Amino acid sequence: MIVHVEKNDIDTETLTRLQAAGSSGLLAQGTAGYVQWLAGRIEQLRPWFARRKEELRQEAIGAHRRTPQNYAELVIGCEFYLSPQSASRSREQYLRRTN
Repeated sequence: MIVHVEKNDIDTETLTRLQAAGSSGLLAQGTAGYVQWLAGRIEQLRPWFARRKEELRQEAIGAHRRTPQNYAELVIGCEFYLSPQSASRSREQYLRRTN
C-alpha cells in the first residue's frame, strides 16, 4: 500500500517526541501490553476480525489484488492498537453476544 505524504503533512515536533519514546523503550512497552491484552481475547475476537476485515475489504478497490486485504488489516490494526476506543463499541457488542 502506498501512502502519499507531502512535505508539511508530518508534524516534525511530534515525530521527534515519538522517536525519543521509541528509543527509550516506551513504545515497546505499549506494544507488549497490547499483545498481552490481545492474547487473552484472541479466540473470542477472531470472528469479529474476520467480519470487520470483509467489511473493510469492500471499501478498498485498488490496482493490485492484495490492496483490499492490506487496507483492511491496516485499518483493523489502527482501530485496535492506535486508537482502541474507536473499535471498542462494536468489539464489546460482539463479545457480549458471544458470552
